[in-house]
Amino acid sequence: MNAEMSGGSVVCRYYFKPSCSCDAGKYLPEGSTVCVECLPGTYADSLTSSAECSQCVAGKYSSENGATSISTCTPCNSTQVSVAGSVECTTCQNGKYKPTDAVTCADCKIRHFCQGGQAILCDENSTMVPYDRTDAGAAQDCRCNPGYSHRAPDDYNTDTIVSDNVCYACTPGYYNPDLGMTECSPCGPGYFSPMFTSLSIDNCEPCEADKFSMAGEKECTACTSNSQAPPVSGAQTDCVCNAGYTGLDGATCTACEAGKYKIATGDAACIHCLAGQYSTAVGATSNVCESCPSNSDAAEASDSAAACTCNAGFSGVRGELCTQCPFAKYRAAR
Repeated sequence: MNAEMSGGSVVCRYYFKPSCSCDAGKYLPEGSTVCVECLPGTYADSLTSSAECSQCVAGKYSSENGATSISTCTPCNSTQVSVAGSVECTTCQNGKYKPTDAVTCADCKIRHFCQGGQAILCDENSTMVPYDRTDAGAAQDCRCNPGYSHRAPDDYNTDTIVSDNVCYACTPGYYNPDLGMTECSPCGPGYFSPMFTSLSIDNCEPCEADKFSMAGEKECTACTSNSQAPPVSGAQTDCVCNAGYTGLDGATCTACEAGKYKIATGDAACIHCLAGQYSTAVGATSNVCESCPSNSDAAEASDSAAACTCNAGFSGVRGELCTQCPFAKYRAAR
């Protein structure tokens, strides 16, 4: 037996025929006498005469040069895969995922979308189109069912980000007949709906007389006291004061005071009884003004007979008959 050494990297021993070996972490390319470090993704854990290093198996990787142990081969994480001899792992493309303990990506599951190497179950109130699709790669592929929407009710009519894999039930006052809608639609002004997850505009019911609703309401609101509105009223200002009452449309209605009256509905002011008239009625809906007794007078909008006072030259109790003063007597106006 004899031996040679070349720079400590090749060891040749001669028995019946020559044999040369490299140190751990190196290999001897075919036809060469110089050992070379194992490339990333491979290793050599002992003296070897092999023309190549051992590869990390599929599902593992190594970025180390001259690796001397299989322990340098690191498993890919739960969302990534690799082929044998890889220097890094790669994430499964959208539409595929990595099953547990698998080393390759698989088609996405039914009723799931696959993103970032994971299979994510669609919201229970959503539908995949077609239902048996196995290549869905985005949350938008899970379409909310009729009666649901992708945007939360508090965020309707805003620019908030839509969470496509969360389906929110249409709240009372709203409906949605279609698949995959961003928002539910409101019942129109003058209509209401007490239903959750309504599928149809037909579930929007009209407000009855003397009530109103704005768009998207679950119930109608009664007009204020002493006011009225026609059926299917869509605004508070549709409530107008009754005859005998006055106030702004949609606001508080106040009864016409004694000495006044109002024949029509609406926001017009109460009409005053004329001078020489009076009325004791409150909330009068017609001209109930009475004339003062003869030879007496009263200011405009007077509210009792006692407001009638005898004219000059006449005397008597307020609101009663006035008689002319006797000869040589007089009474000044007051």
